[in-house]
Amino acid sequence: MIFNIRAAILSIRLGPFSLETAEGRAAERYRLAMLSMLANVASRLFAMLVMVLSVSWTVPYLGVERFGVWMTVSSFAAILSFLDLGVGNALTNRTAQAANAIDKNVLPRVITGGLVLLGLIAAIMSIVLMSVSSILPWHLIIKTQDSQLMGEVKCTAIVFFALFSISIFANGVTRVLHGLQRGFEVHFSDIFGSLIALVALAFAVHKQAGPPILLLCFMGGRILGNLSLFVALWFRGLFRVSGWVADCRAEAPKLIHMGGLFFLLQIGVMVGWGADSLIIASTSGAASVATFSVIQRLIQFVSQPLAIMNAPLWAAYADADASNDRSFIRQTFIKSIKLTFAVSLLGSLVLALVGREVIEVWTKGAIFVGFNMLGAMAIWMILESVGNALGILLNGLGIIRQQVLVVTVFVVIALPLKLFFAHFGGAFGVVVAGVLAYTLVTVSAYGFIFRHEIVGRMR
Repeated sequence: MIFNIRAAILSIRLGPFSLETAEGRAAERYRLAMLSMLANVASRLFAMLVMVLSVSWTVPYLGVERFGVWMTVSSFAAILSFLDLGVGNALTNRTAQAANAIDKNVLPRVITGGLVLLGLIAAIMSIVLMSVSSILPWHLIIKTQDSQLMGEVKCTAIVFFALFSISIFANGVTRVLHGLQRGFEVHFSDIFGSLIALVALAFAVHKQAGPPILLLCFMGGRILGNLSLFVALWFRGLFRVSGWVADCRAEAPKLIHMGGLFFLLQIGVMVGWGADSLIIASTSGAASVATFSVIQRLIQFVSQPLAIMNAPLWAAYADADASNDRSFIRQTFIKSIKLTFAVSLLGSLVLALVGREVIEVWTKGAIFVGFNMLGAMAIWMILESVGNALGILLNGLGIIRQQVLVVTVFVVIALPLKLFFAHFGGAFGVVVAGVLAYTLVTVSAYGFIFRHEIVGRMR
């Protein structure tokens, strides 16, 4: 694991460790991280099951283009992730800080104020997104061979925008739990949501439902699971109805200020990473998005376990930073980055060798991919996984301005490259452009320019 095996095994228990000593606080961070990882494993297994079945169940009767429409619209979630204005990520750090406060009134104030603020943002964004969806030129955004699919495209988009607006608040609830280092509760709720989605998908597939209904089943299950956590916070007294206006007024300026940098960072990530499917759809068509999306889902069998391993460390780093426990931060990060690189390298080699056969069987021969595309995606997976491990550290330590600068430079370089390469190489060109830009920008920035500052925060 991220830390040594013996420490990991000893940390797995239901009861908390004593917080009176530095060793006890470190052990408690590991315990909560391990619980989150184990619950995340179960959660991701269920999510992977839903993902695998959703492809094998739907591609044969939807066809490549209609499946590509579903995948393209679903990819808007990554593109629009910044619409919470960075408040969700800020709420994670703010909650972690409040959990260490001596005044026990601080934590419910932070949680109540943060969630009310996210609820207001969600309501505003729902109005904006619904209005925008009615005027967008969908025939230019998603190219299809069958013009009759445009009605289905618009309907799918409307369903997505409605669900996405609700998810702004629902995801905020999960950010609170992560800040409390109770990510394992989030993952249990994800299991519940995956079960709902699986049952709903099975029924929808039986009726041979189109992309709008399939999207409703897929996204709706997880949203319901996350909203169940809100009820849990309410019963624990961490969300209070009385005084919610005052709590929102007190916390909104802090969260918006802290979230401003996360907001800029999310916009950069949206443009640099989340727009890939949209670029491919507008240049090569929905069918190319189907191929790209299936490969993306295949590499998740490697990238998701690594995300499981690293995700709980955000709150652990933030807690250690608040306690000035530099030894914990340094040792944990070094082991995290080494293991992430080793596993992603091994996984990418396996996927590059057997990926074509797996996809052919998985999609029942509907989708074929070339070795060059698999190889490019395998390289990208290594870069993305290692970058994610570093990003978790930087988020936990509150090093956000530097990330905003790096992502901005990446977007300035990557976006023109992706648009240019897409016209000549389609999805393959987009991936190659991303790999070149990411290697150039992030390696030089964190390996040389900001290296001294990051290392200094760990000593």
